[in-house]
Amino acid sequence: MNNAQYKSDAMELICDTAEVRIAEITLAAHAQTPEHVHTHAPEICYCLSGELTVEHVGPQPMILRPGDKKRFEAGSAHQLVNRSGQPCRFLLIHAGGAFDFVPKGA
Repeated sequence: MNNAQYKSDAMELICDTAEVRIAEITLAAHAQTPEHVHTHAPEICYCLSGELTVEHVGPQPMILRPGDKKRFEAGSAHQLVNRSGQPCRFLLIHAGGAFDFVPKGA
């Protein structure tokens, strides 16, 4: 399984145990993550500042603004994109299983 991740402007690991992982991420303007899945635990993305577009299986992308959140079930492919000209800060919360990051097609 591939645990290689994307490069963010900043990442602070707040909690990292066998069952819970919480990270605060800053994604630069016009940056994005690769499309990926987490196979063992759901992910909750909670926007702290800026705007973050979440691409996922569904009718259209969803834009998160401060205070908005989106949950991805384990195994659900998704991608996080900062389409704005400003950095975006958000929390990524994984709970209920071991953390992994599997790029689509890996």
